[in-house]
Amino acid sequence: MIGVQHHPEKNLFEWAIFAESAHTLMGCSYSQYIGDYFLQMARTGCQKFDSEDQLRPYLIYNYPVNYTQGTFAFTQIYFFHQNI
Repeated sequence: MIGVQHHPEKNLFEWAIFAESAHTLMGCSYSQYIGDYFLQMARTGCQKFDSEDQLRPYLIYNYPVNYTQGTFAFTQIYFFHQNI
């Protein structure tokens, strides 16, 4: 098992002026290494959907996206509401 508490993709994809991501060769290489390692570990699992029809209800594309340009640091945000 692996747990990641930070966002290793930030160094490669976050270019906000206020962000403190390391865009150096070492910072980007580290981010790529952690991302590749995480994917390698995920691919060793035996869990999978038997068909695309089984997979479809679980995709993020089933939820509305909120475009936040200028409001938040991210341009796309998904809000998930829990029915109690």
